[in-house]
Amino acid sequence: MRIRTDLTHRRLRLAVAFSAAIVTAVLAPGGAMASGPSITPSNSDNGWAGSGTPTSVSGTSTALATIVPPPAGYPINGRDVSSHDHNGGKTVSWPAQKAAGDEFAYVKATEGTTYTNEYFTQDYRGAKAAGLYVGAYAWGRPDKGNPVGQANYFVDHMEWSRDGRTLPPFLDIEWPYNDLPACYGLNQSQMRSWISSFLSQVQARIGVTPMIYTNVNWWNPCTGNSTAFAGYLLDVASCNSSPPSVPGWGNHWTFWQYDIPDCQRGGDRDSNVFNGSLAQLAQLAGAHAGSGADVAWMQGSGLFTFSGAGFPTIGSVDGIGTPDWAGVGDYNHDGRDDLFWYYAGDGTIHTCDANGTTFTNCTMRRGPGVGKPDWAGVGDFDGDGYRDDIAWHQGSTIFTLSGSGLATTGSVDGPGTPTWAGVGDYTHDGRDDLFWFYPDGTIHTCESNGSTFANCTMRRGPGIGTPDWAGVGDFDADGYRDDIAWHQGSAVFTFSGTGLATIGSVDGIGTPTWAGVGDYNHDGRDDLIWYYGADGTLHTGESTGTTFSNWTMRRGPGIGVPAWAGTGTFH
Repeated sequence: MRIRTDLTHRRLRLAVAFSAAIVTAVLAPGGAMASGPSITPSNSDNGWAGSGTPTSVSGTSTALATIVPPPAGYPINGRDVSSHDHNGGKTVSWPAQKAAGDEFAYVKATEGTTYTNEYFTQDYRGAKAAGLYVGAYAWGRPDKGNPVGQANYFVDHMEWSRDGRTLPPFLDIEWPYNDLPACYGLNQSQMRSWISSFLSQVQARIGVTPMIYTNVNWWNPCTGNSTAFAGYLLDVASCNSSPPSVPGWGNHWTFWQYDIPDCQRGGDRDSNVFNGSLAQLAQLAGAHAGSGADVAWMQGSGLFTFSGAGFPTIGSVDGIGTPDWAGVGDYNHDGRDDLFWYYAGDGTIHTCDANGTTFTNCTMRRGPGVGKPDWAGVGDFDGDGYRDDIAWHQGSTIFTLSGSGLATTGSVDGPGTPTWAGVGDYTHDGRDDLFWFYPDGTIHTCESNGSTFANCTMRRGPGIGTPDWAGVGDFDADGYRDDIAWHQGSAVFTFSGTGLATIGSVDGIGTPTWAGVGDYNHDGRDDLIWYYGADGTLHTGESTGTTFSNWTMRRGPGIGVPAWAGTGTFH
């Protein structure tokens, strides 16, 4: 085993072809668990996935690591990293990893309730910016107890986002440090309870089922061959030619860490494969991402939250004045979308935080004196994984507002006032771009560079008719909000791809009084939420990947016309 001294390389503890004594490392004489391979000391917080392998191999991490080719039949390759990949001042070149074929990465975020990987933000955001699907993991410390506290610390630091690029987080639970008992001093029942409490708390916080990383040589003796966690996706570690069967999961794994340096095959990084296609990997990220399908509905003096099948009202708050502009995004980075609220009377921008059912803590963030925009939209323009920035078009300039005080981080002059505009990641680089429609019937995109917008380029037209309504979403489940639903006349057209070509259409859909985009049926494709003011009914049209079908009334009649409404993940 290679001992590391920095604080976080996630070396998924591979079930290396352990000696029979370790593979059967069950109970030592007297019923005590025999010690498994591990790292030391336990107060160093330097655990990483795969660190508990029994062999020792020399070598250090490099910017572009040596990769052992993935096993036959599994073409979707990726890696996991922690602070150990930065030993000696080294960095990970994520663009180079992407060019070499990596499609995903997992980055260690936390351990216990006090340690955060100092390189987490650098690697997590860097991998996303390079176009990889990225997830975070926590190295579990059952010996420290407090599974709920450890889960909360993990969620607070893992930069969770529903951006279509974020993979489900996982708990790394495996061999402990060698100054601890092999099962962290817990019996099998206690271990099952600890794992369950940790995972349940993560799921309660982010609304998505997390995964488990482990190996059978630790799992079987320490959980009692538990099958109770089969509802969680599995990241299995093994140096063998194929992953072993794991109780409850059998051979149904999602990720396989097939190589680490201690496998002694010549690789100098942790290498993983995904059990599926690239489209399925995108769906794994997009299935819990896309656009939230809850509705914030401003009517009279009340702001109502509609959520779930049938859009029942789950909460409301009174006294929030009608905005002159409003947007939806995760301002406080807690995994729930918040509201951005602009009052032209005094030129102030406020945020109201979602608490799961309604909105609280409405606070002025900028102003007074902010001029009224010709158009504004919320997105992730800096690539940090959160839709918390505002593109603010005023006069001949687009300003980018970002950060805790919504400060101006950049601006660009020249783009004329759009007839319609939207926000989405057209270039697939992890930063949202602008879709811009002009009266001459042309659609342009302006690409975000992290602080402002550049490369404003016509993508389709001229001659496109002005829409009655249009919205941007991920209608084809590729993991990117880069498609446009375009309602014109009696038809909804779907534009997608490099030239925003029409890939489908559906006729007979009346003009909405209000409409929004969100994944109502949770299939990884954004749907349309359609409101007709004439009868006060709220409908959904489900995306098929190219067009929309199964138009169904979900609530009404009798819903009053909103002064403003928006879709998001509010619960």
